[in-house]
Amino acid sequence: MLTPFSSDQLLWGGLALITFGFMGLFLFVSRYFSKRRRRKQGEKVRRRGLLFGLVELLILFLMIITGLFSMTLVVFQESYRAFTERQPILRVRAFYSQPQNREMVLQLQWLTPTADTLQVKRVYLRGDQFEIEGQILLWEDFLTAMGLKPGYKLTRIRGRFVDVEMERAAQPTIIRLHDEAIDPHWEWLLKNAARIPGVRAVFGQTVYTYPDPKSVFEVQVTHEGFVLKTLNPATWK
Repeated sequence: MLTPFSSDQLLWGGLALITFGFMGLFLFVSRYFSKRRRRKQGEKVRRRGLLFGLVELLILFLMIITGLFSMTLVVFQESYRAFTERQPILRVRAFYSQPQNREMVLQLQWLTPTADTLQVKRVYLRGDQFEIEGQILLWEDFLTAMGLKPGYKLTRIRGRFVDVEMERAAQPTIIRLHDEAIDPHWEWLLKNAARIPGVRAVFGQTVYTYPDPKSVFEVQVTHEGFVLKTLNPATWK
């Protein structure tokens, strides 16, 4: 957040200041013309003084300007939040069960499960690293600033060897994370992303790292794609 105030507080505070400022300005102008009319009619009207009137006008204009500034901060703060927000979707604990054979265990905790997500809680992989694959849809910046969130789908978890020859020789271990082998909606998006108005990109993405029994890894969705963040020390057991 750019300020210690929430966007709702800034919005309603700004609206209140603008409303009271314009109401006060309307009353000030009405009072001025009312006094002027009464003077023309010969009534005796008490003068408050030029300095008092200027101070009153200054306060009213400051209220309006502060309200407009508060509304501007709402726009900047929401845009900042949209471009920096990280949505956690999956937490992973990964450790070697048999280091000499490069066998590892992954414990999964879904943070935003969907209807077609396989509720996998534990998987076994072979490799030096674990790899998480998925597909992501990114909106153009102006739509992101308006609050649209990236679309995403995690599809697989697999083991990964650092050595290419070992990767070729080893039998890959791949775990599906969704029921469908092929999702026609994402297939269409991947093929037609360039022709869809407002869509910046649709692509597949992979994040991977080494297992660590002392850490929890968190897959997050950002404005630019997936991020694999390490939470250390582990916050989930």
